[in-house]
Amino acid sequence: MNFEININEYLLGWYLLYGASLSKEIDKFRKTLWSKYKLEYNFCYKDKNEIIKYGKDFIPDNDILYNEIFKSELYLSIRRETNKHKMQLTKIFGSDLKKIKQSLKEVLKIDLKNTINIYVLHPRMEIVEYYNNNSILWGSERDKYSSLKLLIMTIIKGHVKINNDNKEIGDAIIELAGLNEIGKKLGN
Repeated sequence: MNFEININEYLLGWYLLYGASLSKEIDKFRKTLWSKYKLEYNFCYKDKNEIIKYGKDFIPDNDILYNEIFKSELYLSIRRETNKHKMQLTKIFGSDLKKIKQSLKEVLKIDLKNTINIYVLHPRMEIVEYYNNNSILWGSERDKYSSLKLLIMTIIKGHVKINNDNKEIGDAIIELAGLNEIGKKLGN
């Protein structure tokens, strides 16, 4: 198992439009784009899953709105902060890759051979989501230990299938068992 840690421009732009607002400046930016590009704004909402599915090979059906985002000063500022966050995550996850692999192997009882794509988002977005195509969206700033625990738990939850009727109970059990096991491993 390896990690490929990247910033996807389209995904970052998508979250700038549709994610939780980080500031009044972002709200104003969204309103401006909405007033100029209502049709495109509504149309781009569906792009998130396609961006995650195709990664760097994603090509939007209509890139007018994305082009407006990418040339904005706001986007460039968020992109710089996201790049710093990416460098921190690369350092954290890279330095402890062996511990992460060992913890996952012991908890899941399987050796993960695939690459997990981690798409880095702005750290204040507070997003950590796993997708079935071995992709994780990561926009959360935490200390090293918390980041490692959260990464491992996210991967475990992504690989353990739970019936939707019992999802909350299953997630709680996975979290308790996983955190206990992971806490022991990472504490050493």
